[in-house]
Amino acid sequence: MKFLLKFLLRLFFRFRAYNLNVLDEKGPVILVANHVSWLDWLFLGVCLDNDWKFVTSRVTAALSPIHRLIMTSKRTFPVDPFSPYSVKQMTQYLRGGRRLVFFAEGRISVTGSLMKIQEGTGFLLQKTKAKVIIAYLRGAHRIKWVRHTGWTKWFHKVEVHFCGPFTPPDFSAYQGATARAKLARWLRNKIIEHQYLVEMEHGPKTIIQAINEIAQN
Repeated sequence: MKFLLKFLLRLFFRFRAYNLNVLDEKGPVILVANHVSWLDWLFLGVCLDNDWKFVTSRVTAALSPIHRLIMTSKRTFPVDPFSPYSVKQMTQYLRGGRRLVFFAEGRISVTGSLMKIQEGTGFLLQKTKAKVIIAYLRGAHRIKWVRHTGWTKWFHKVEVHFCGPFTPPDFSAYQGATARAKLARWLRNKIIEHQYLVEMEHGPKTIIQAINEIAQN
């Protein structure tokens, strides 16, 4: 099934993945990706071994049978986003040496760009000492299944770029809330840095190239 899905993504979205070797990192580890479309899980899922689990929302899963089918499978870790125990459940899971996929913004971006990182992510890093792998879904914000109001195309080119693993800095000298905020800020900076470096290497270098890229994709 994974082979077929990857073939279809390559056919329709010219999908490519970079630096896949970082995904061999043993747990506890968190994969953090930008969340820009309803298909982000699919672009990531075809790259991951079956032991990786996606953190999903039980609330969103209840919206329809299709949501429930996708978000409550053996590849997911459903949580209640409004319950303070959800972060503790994820913490216990990671402490068992496991691996989670986490959209740190907590929802699909309404701008197409990175939004605020939820402080629950900082709590996870603080309590589990999990390493972090970052994924940048490049071009996924231009497919049709998004929430922003900018321009989109049915089958825009999509890439995923992985980097890491990173060991979060030690902020144990700070109070709990301050340490969590610093870890969330550290993660956001890492995500932005990774996206910048990817765009510098793979993005257009001039205005003319940028126009051509839009026209071709």
